[in-house]
Amino acid sequence: MTVRTIRFEELDTYCALGGTGWLADVVRRIWAEGHSSPEHCFVVEHEGRPVGRAFFHSQAGPGDMAMFGTHLDPRVDFLQTGRLLLGTALDRLKETGVAGVEHAIYDIYDPDPERQQHLIESVGFRQY
Repeated sequence: MTVRTIRFEELDTYCALGGTGWLADVVRRIWAEGHSSPEHCFVVEHEGRPVGRAFFHSQAGPGDMAMFGTHLDPRVDFLQTGRLLLGTALDRLKETGVAGVEHAIYDIYDPDPERQQHLIESVGFRQY
């Protein structure tokens, strides 16, 4: 599996993973407002096929970001693939000067919030 940033022309495809195609409009708006860019949006692929995504946008300052729009294909190992995606994304963000990333888990959006919490804690997030 490989993790990379997405390209502008791929946005609709990756936002449609998991049936949330409306997300592309939100991401485009955030990009246009300058709060994110394709370099802050990551995809994990298996044999050239997208199997997960995670987007990040700036928060209060240039070194603080929030994660949103995460999705992992149910046919892949959730923890293994999620750790690869999020671990790589966080490392790359840190290289660009991002000091902190936060993520809120909402049970109305995530069918298994406990599993999501376990994943994000396994890559270094702390619960507040």
